[in-house]
Parts: sequence; structure tokens; C-alpha cells
Amino acid sequence: MTAVGDVGSAGNSHGSSDDLLRSAQVSSPDGTARHGQTQKITIEDIEGRLRSLTSKTNEEADSVRDTAGKYTVVGLGIAVVVAYLVGRHRGRLKSAVIEIKRG
Repeated sequence: MTAVGDVGSAGNSHGSSDDLLRSAQVSSPDGTARHGQTQKITIEDIEGRLRSLTSKTNEEADSVRDTAGKYTVVGLGIAVVVAYLVGRHRGRLKSAVIEIKRG
């Protein structure tokens, strides 16, 4: 594990990620952000960050899934009505009208 301020040159060819690590803020247990101080990143920090990211993603996916479900139901309803009307129209065209007169 490395501290936030301790960035080595261990084969990282991208200078931008080094700058990102140097300027990273790590939240302390009391909720205040410490900028520029050396503090070790623990497994709990990483797990907490990943949980927050996945919870946001899951909420957005649920919202999209609900909306897509509603549009699917409406679309299927419209398709059934259109199929019924087209079938009814074709049935009328194919049926013969026979008049029987008695007399």
C-alpha cells in the first residue's frame, strides 16, 4: 500500500496519474478531507468507494429499466390493437356477401 503523497516512478509512464495521486484528497474518519497530507489508503476506503459507485449505477439502471418496461408495455398494446384492426379489415375484404331472397 502506498500513501497518497508517496508516488514513486515504478514504471508508470503517464505523468497525469502521478499528478492525480499527488493532489488526491483522502477523507478521514471524521468526514473532513485532508489535502496534501500523507495518509494510507485502506481496503475499507476502496470498498466504500466502489460501493458508492455501484449503488449509483444500480439506481440509474433501475430507473432506465422501469422506463423501458413502461414503453414496452405501451408499444405491445399499440401493436396488438393495430394487428386486430388490420386483421379485421382483411377479413372483411375476403368475405363474400351473399343475399338470399325468398319469394
